[in-house]
Amino acid sequence: MVYRNERKLAVKWSNRLSLVALAIFTVLAASVVMHKPIFFDLPVMHFFGSLRSPGLTLVLGQITNLGGVVAIAVVVAMLAALQIMKRQYVELKYIITALVGASFLSSLLKLVFSRERPSYLTHLVAEGGYSFPSGHATGSSALAIVCLLILWNTRWRWVAVGIGSAYVLAVGISRVYLGVHYPSDILAGWCVSWLWIGLVSYLFFTKSRPTNPKLSSQNPAKTSIKA
Repeated sequence: MVYRNERKLAVKWSNRLSLVALAIFTVLAASVVMHKPIFFDLPVMHFFGSLRSPGLTLVLGQITNLGGVVAIAVVVAMLAALQIMKRQYVELKYIITALVGASFLSSLLKLVFSRERPSYLTHLVAEGGYSFPSGHATGSSALAIVCLLILWNTRWRWVAVGIGSAYVLAVGISRVYLGVHYPSDILAGWCVSWLWIGLVSYLFFTKSRPTNPKLSSQNPAKTSIKA
């Protein structure tokens, strides 16, 4: 694969925006630690609770599964197999590091903050464990960002932006609608994934590498003459 500067530029801009994600997460985390209510949680939950219907519950119940561990693990396995077939081992390591790391980080932060799940709405699905940050929000947004960066140097980048944004938003809404997360849990999960994927992407994609490492290592003299 040819490593263009476009992906590097995208990663650099993403890391600059990470400061915003860090600031938002810090404010949310401080509120959770001090047990202070977050002003938008209850109004947003009330709004989605007012929309509940059997049909919408069925749809969003299926959508929420797309952000779960099983669904994301299947996609990761498919992406990994594709990178192995294409012999793109840097991308393979990147995908595994980014997505497995995001899952572990989300689980660790849940234990650190130990926020109980909301009781404002009746839970429409069974969920255990803590609430902050949302694992579904973290996992789905991490998957979307990884796919976007993998496809950034192709003509499919804007398709990935559209589909990824819709996917992340739908999974996040489903968690609030089903009553198992505060909206702030969702927002925190998005921030965590942005920060983590930004760090991993920086480590993998912003270091200078030859355009075609295989050719360069096999015939360095010819490469230098062409240069």
